[in-house]
Amino acid sequence: AVVRTVIQVCVNKYFDMIGVDSIIEKNIEKQNKKRAKQGLPEINADGSYVHGNSNMNSAVNTEKRERIIPVIEKNTSDSGAYYKKTYEKGSIAARARGRESVAIEDMAGMLSVVLNERLLPDRTEKVFVSREYELYHFFEEPNFQVMTGSALAVKETERISGDNFCFYEKDDGHLLVLLSDGTGSGIEACDDSSQVLLLFRKLMDAGFSKEKAAQILNGSIHLQDEEQHMPTLDICDINLYSGELELLKIGASCTYIKRGRMIDRISGGNLPLGAWDHVEPRSVSRELLDSDYVIMLSDGIIDAAGRGMGEDVFAEFLGSITCTVPSEIANQILNYCIHQCKGQIKDDMTVLVIGLWERMK
Repeated sequence: AVVRTVIQVCVNKYFDMIGVDSIIEKNIEKQNKKRAKQGLPEINADGSYVHGNSNMNSAVNTEKRERIIPVIEKNTSDSGAYYKKTYEKGSIAARARGRESVAIEDMAGMLSVVLNERLLPDRTEKVFVSREYELYHFFEEPNFQVMTGSALAVKETERISGDNFCFYEKDDGHLLVLLSDGTGSGIEACDDSSQVLLLFRKLMDAGFSKEKAAQILNGSIHLQDEEQHMPTLDICDINLYSGELELLKIGASCTYIKRGRMIDRISGGNLPLGAWDHVEPRSVSRELLDSDYVIMLSDGIIDAAGRGMGEDVFAEFLGSITCTVPSEIANQILNYCIHQCKGQIKDDMTVLVIGLWERMK
C-alpha cells in the first residue's frame, strides 16, 4: 500500500518557493539525462518522445499540469484549512493515508530533511499518525547533550540517606537538577528532602518560575513552625540550547564547574528552607562550554574534604581528574572524601556530576 503523510507546512513552503512547473521540468530533465546515458531518446511529461508535432506535445504538457495541480492544491488546502482552525505554535496538521502506519519519528525525520533542522516529536505525542487530521508538535533538537552520574554514602549510624536528588528535563529544552539535604539524617531527613523535591516539581509543572516555586515552598515549611525541619534546596538549571547555567541555592553547599584542569567554585552562603518567612534564593549564572562538568555536592562531602587536606586541596583534586565519564568522576570524588575522613562517615554524602557536550552538526 502507498502511504502519504500530508504535511501542509512543508509542502506549502516548498511549492511557494519553487512552483509546480519548475518541479515537473526538473524531473523530466533528470530522467532525460539518464536516458541519454542509455542511448534512449528524450521524453516529454506525458511519456511521449521528443519528435513530431511540437504544438501537440505542448498541449499534452499543459493538460498534464492541469491534472497534477488540483491534486496538490487539494491535499495542501485540506490540511491547511484544518490547521487554520486549530493553530498551535510548533505544530503541523497531518494525517496518514493507506493501510500502513506512519510513525511520528518518521514524520519528524521527513520534516528535518525538508527544513534542514533536526526536529524531534513532543514526548506527549502518539506513536503513529492518525487517519484523520490532527495537530502534531515538534521541537528543535537542543545544541547540547548531557550525561549524568551520581554517587552517595549513608551516614555510618543510619540505613538510609537523608539526601535526595532528581534530574528533571523540561519540554522547553532545560535540564533541572535538584538536590535537597534533609535536616539531620535517617528516615525523617529522607522524608523531608523527598517532599521538598516533589512539591518543587509540582509547582514547576503548574507554571511557577524557579524563584516563585522556592518562595512558596519556603513559606509552606515556615508555617509548619517546626524548627527541626529545615531542609536545603540546590537548583541547577541548564539551557541545552545556549549552554547557559543558572544556580539557585537555599542553604545548599558549594558547586564546582570543571573545565579541564580549571575549577570554578560557586559558594552557597544562605539559610535553609523555613528559616525565615521570606527567602531570596541566591542566583549565579555561568556560560557552559563543550566538555564542561557541573559538580553538585551535599554538605557531607564538603565537611569530609575539610577534615582532610582542606577545600583548596579538594579543588586541586577535582582539576586533576582526567576521567570523562560523569558516573566515574562522581565515584572518584566520593572515594577521595571517604579517604580524607579516614572512613568515618559522619554525615550523608552525595555527589552529582553533569557532563555537557555539544552535538555534532
